[in-house]
Amino acid sequence: MTDTRPTCSFLIPTKALEDALAAVTPFVGAKSSIEVLRAVHIQATLAASYINFTTTDLDTRATATRQGTTFYDGELLVDLKTLKDAVAAVKPTDTITFTVNGGSTVEVKGRTSIRLALLPLHDFPEKPKPEPDVKSVVLGTADLLEALDWVAPAIAIDLTRPVLNSLNLRVDEGRVSIEACDSYRLHTQLLHNSEEFECTVPPGDYLLSGTFVKQLLKSKKHLGHQLFFTFGYEAGEERPTHCEVYAGAHDSLIMRTRLVEGQFPNVEQLIPQYEALDSIYACVERSDFESVVTGIKALARGKKHGAPARVRIARVYDDHGKADHLLSISFEQESAQLSDTMPVEVHDPQGVMDQLNPFDIGFNPEFLAEAFRCKERMCFAAITPLRPVRYNPDMDMDRFGLLMPIRLED
Repeated sequence: MTDTRPTCSFLIPTKALEDALAAVTPFVGAKSSIEVLRAVHIQATLAASYINFTTTDLDTRATATRQGTTFYDGELLVDLKTLKDAVAAVKPTDTITFTVNGGSTVEVKGRTSIRLALLPLHDFPEKPKPEPDVKSVVLGTADLLEALDWVAPAIAIDLTRPVLNSLNLRVDEGRVSIEACDSYRLHTQLLHNSEEFECTVPPGDYLLSGTFVKQLLKSKKHLGHQLFFTFGYEAGEERPTHCEVYAGAHDSLIMRTRLVEGQFPNVEQLIPQYEALDSIYACVERSDFESVVTGIKALARGKKHGAPARVRIARVYDDHGKADHLLSISFEQESAQLSDTMPVEVHDPQGVMDQLNPFDIGFNPEFLAEAFRCKERMCFAAITPLRPVRYNPDMDMDRFGLLMPIRLED
């Protein structure tokens, strides 16, 4: 007698399905010529009340788990974009049912139903085996996303330099920071790991690919309140080779990515060691510089080899001989010119800057606009035209940036 039972059948709330597919979409190899890398692997287990949705681009694997009802456990593989289109086409009610009857198609049923072609399950990369010895650090999601917003723009876009096309997660005696350097600028941010969990990750640098960072940012709506970063070892390796990021509890998202091999630059050598550097800085209010910086960014967009933006701090005196400082920013691009002068507060108790002649510093205009991102005021230190300029948005001592100047012709 023929067994007509489905080989896989489950029901899932429509919102949970749409949320799960949105969570794993950034990790699919959407532009890949390999069919299974554009697919989503779905697994339903009768013993559990959760459905797993997995995508991969070979470098990173992401699994979203959502609650559902399994009638017959099993697994299936289907093109992700086709499935998302089908979910919209079946006029879904509160739930959607998936049924595979042993053939080469899956029935997706809402108010109406549609059949989708299945892909061979054996072509999908196998799930890595769990490892007994992993090290972890727990970070608050909101703090990490805010830090990534500051650090990620300094990740190099040149894929031929994988170390610089990475985010460095640095662990030093339980202190965690992230940093990125594209050889023109450096952004770094100190993070505060959760007090509930001890950081067990060995001191060192752990490089996460720039692609994974972008994927993580695209999934920020699905990351919950805390992120568990765990680092695992492959057989025979002394240092971690991959990282898994756990987000959420019941409706979870697990992302596993290989760590980039290589040594991140020693950024301590890049930081200007001016005498009394920490006591010499200038501050300018966002309300004063925002319009000119926004204009520079608009004029410079897409111009890879355009003219540099010029920045100058000059000491001026009023009619009564009282000294003050002004900051001028100017930029010229083809037939367009933009400039502005604004008051700047200079903190220089030893009078070092007063002994210097005013000088212009040249910067890549887009990098300058990116550096001048703050909530209220930008503080920076520069006493030579050819050394990196150090800046701290809103005098936040947990984050700072360095920007290399451009040599001016005159």
